[in-house]
Amino acid sequence: MIEMGRRIKQCRSELKMTQEDLGNALNYTRQKISSMEKGESEATIDDIRRMAKVFKCDIGYLVGEYSEKTRQITDVVSETGLTGEAANELRIAKQQNCYFVIRALNEMLCYDNLRLLDLIGQYVMMDEHETVELNDGERIDKGVLYSRKIEQEMVKLRSGVQQKERGN
Repeated sequence: MIEMGRRIKQCRSELKMTQEDLGNALNYTRQKISSMEKGESEATIDDIRRMAKVFKCDIGYLVGEYSEKTRQITDVVSETGLTGEAANELRIAKQQNCYFVIRALNEMLCYDNLRLLDLIGQYVMMDEHETVELNDGERIDKGVLYSRKIEQEMVKLRSGVQQKERGN
């Protein structure tokens, strides 16, 4: 009951609703909302169903069955290790027809064997002022080196995808 109360409060806060606002939306008193959030009173299945509709989440999230607001996002998170935010952003990108994002990720994951993603990850995590010594003794900014490697890997990836598309 306490976990459900915490989730009710979190969802309400995310929507920038007061207890009174939520009470009005559900035709409940502010005191009833407060009592449910504190875990002092049990919500009926009808209460939970109505709140899930207001919060645009699955009932399973409110009762603590899912770690994310929908079963779909929970499954993606548990299978991939992505954060709920990242999984939700991918879902939104797909809904908004941001196909280049989905296609780019799909190509990197399917054709690149994670090399490009790993390079991008290393680039993002590095110290921006770090330098590295090349074989000839020259020192180069690590960011420049990684951006060149990423560019080379992108060219290889694009070439591989084009060859695969011509073959199909």
